[in-house]
Amino acid sequence: MRIFMLGLLALFTILSPLHTAHATEQKNILVSVPALHSLVSDLMAGVATPGLLFAHADDLNNPQLSNDQKNKIDRADMMIWVGPKYESNLIPLRLSHPELVRKELTLSDNIPLFHKPIAQAAHNADYFGDMKFWLDPRLAKMAVRRMSAMLVTQFPDNYEHILDNEITLIAKLKKLESKMHQVLKSDKSVPINVPKSDVLYLAWRFNLEAPNCAQAATKLQGFDRTSGPDQYFNMMDDILEDLRVCQLHQV
Repeated sequence: MRIFMLGLLALFTILSPLHTAHATEQKNILVSVPALHSLVSDLMAGVATPGLLFAHADDLNNPQLSNDQKNKIDRADMMIWVGPKYESNLIPLRLSHPELVRKELTLSDNIPLFHKPIAQAAHNADYFGDMKFWLDPRLAKMAVRRMSAMLVTQFPDNYEHILDNEITLIAKLKKLESKMHQVLKSDKSVPINVPKSDVLYLAWRFNLEAPNCAQAATKLQGFDRTSGPDQYFNMMDDILEDLRVCQLHQV
């Protein structure tokens, strides 16, 4: 009997890693837009690769989801998105399939973007705030912590790996924030929710002299770049350089 039990224990020990790996591979994490997808890729490095729902700006602006996009959402175990004010083309699908809400992580629910009243809002019926909070490394850190906590529930056997990735990513975001303050020569800042208009968000966030910067405005969402862990920080470096040049021209 003892030999039989030892044999079962040995068999269980051999098969357990295979079973765990198989369970991990089955988890399907879907992220709506490239900037967030890059941050999630960092968190999941060494564990799994997240899927990307909208790879191009036209995908996000198209009022109708493609069948492929609908299938991606259907297969996902968890979908991470900003919220209905940003990915508005997801609203009809969510209304017709309320069960989708149970597997969503809606980041805009808890990101503290403060509203700044402006004249355009009073004359524009479809006015909405600029929800691209990832442009602010401090808010990106908040989102990373929320995403990490939820990813641990999806990959319990890899929780230490995900938490280690979180520590590394938070450190990189802190370094980025410090770099932005240094390059833009701004000591004081506050997160502000502003309308869709060039880079007004970052202008108010870092008290910039030049409220708009056409070069940077084309890069704020991270589309048309190679997706993956490096995409977010490469995008932010390019935006920061454009903003630096714009401030020089303003002066």
